Amino acid sequence: MRTAGVDMGVFSDVKENLTVEICDAAGELLKKDNYKLVIGYRGGGSCIDGAKGASIVASNGGSIRDYEGMDKVKKPIIPLIAVPTTAGSGSEVTSAAVITDKKRNWKMGLRSLYIIPSLAVCDPELTLTLPPRLTASTGMDALTHAIESYTSTIKQPISEVFDLEAIRLIGISLRKSVMRGDQDIEARSNMLLGSILAGMAFPHTYLEVLAMPWHVHWGEFSTLLTV
Repeated sequence: MRTAGVDMGVFSDVKENLTVEICDAAGELLKKDNYKLVIGYRGGGSCIDGAKGASIVASNGGSIRDYEGMDKVKKPIIPLIAVPTTAGSGSEVTSAAVITDKKRNWKMGLRSLYIIPSLAVCDPELTLTLPPRLTASTGMDALTHAIESYTSTIKQPISEVFDLEAIRLIGISLRKSVMRGDQDIEARSNMLLGSILAGMAFPHTYLEVLAMPWHVHWGEFSTLLTV
């Protein structure tokens, strides 16, 4: 991007188990320097959810803690491009984010149609150097999404199609990706596509609801179910 003459900055303080403090700090930086675009890159859920959280704070104000729950984001976020380098969370295609609140020792969930990335760039070559342990754990995350979504009591015909194909792709490719992931581009491609398909399916079977705080009002839940 610098070679292309794009004026840019880098926020590199994102950690696994993304925290409120990280989102708030990144959001304040976006707002202070008036950035027009955010790219979530080098990672999976924490990286992309961090980009979502920062964009929310920059465009809506306050702390990311203010947006816990359903549809609390009232304004469009700064446009976001998601570039996953793991095949697991599916955050690049979802309307949800999960962020750790250390003060309450709680992983809070938030959901809004505003936070779906504007563009997802999913390139299996970017996953070739993912270590075996992370390949296995993120792959099992994607597989779990697909299985839970497929067995949901409110699954739909379209979500079933996505889930079954995700399970098939991950089933034939996870072991290959773990054992020789730096060489098998087909297996890496299947894993990334499986993760994307699971991520496209589970918002429609409402798995995120399980991660929402118990104080979410039934009215909000009902609104979600009827969209």
